Amino acid sequence: MWAMLSRPQSGSLGVTWVTPATFFLSALAAASAAIVLAVCAVALAGGGGWAALAGIVVCAALAAGSSAVGLVGLAQRRRS
Repeated sequence: MWAMLSRPQSGSLGVTWVTPATFFLSALAAASAAIVLAVCAVALAGGGGWAALAGIVVCAALAAGSSAVGLVGLAQRRRS
């Protein structure tokens, strides 16, 4: 949370409600990043260069961050 440019006042998503729009956007971003990551992995396996490797690193970070927000949103919906 400390690295985010826009974060909740509390500094944690644990006590901040994840809106439905944010939840669905994070799920879409995670799925999209996973697809692009797979394409980059195939390109790297086929002899791709630094661009494929950079794509893997960026998409892995995006997928991890988006998934984290989505999982917090899912946990909040299960509690309420």
